[in-house]
Amino acid sequence: MSGEGLEVLRQAVQVRARRANAATLARNVGINSDLLLGFVEGKLSLPFEKLQALADEVWGGRLTLDPETGLIRGTQKSEPQTLPRIEPVAAPANVPLGPSGPFLPVEPTKAKLPEPVRPGWLRLFT
Repeated sequence: MSGEGLEVLRQAVQVRARRANAATLARNVGINSDLLLGFVEGKLSLPFEKLQALADEVWGGRLTLDPETGLIRGTQKSEPQTLPRIEPVAAPANVPLGPSGPFLPVEPTKAKLPEPVRPGWLRLFT
């Protein structure tokens, strides 16, 4: 089997073997670590069952190799669903609109003045 998918798998395994332990990856797939490193270097080829197990290990079952074309396919079978459209809420007729929405009236409040401080005293715990 040859194709772009095999080369992408080879590069993904190379990164994973460099980042983690190649022996652990080979053990999880069920092959010898020398075979795995030979596959990464492009010197050896692996049977399709081992390539599929390697793809499952590297991509967590989200992607798979297609045996006929040698390409990578997604494993999601269901069609993507669109989100429902939410209708915008209309502003009241008597409120003027601004660039980002209605201008709402602001109620003025009096500012609270701080209490006077006795000269020479600090207000640490108030």
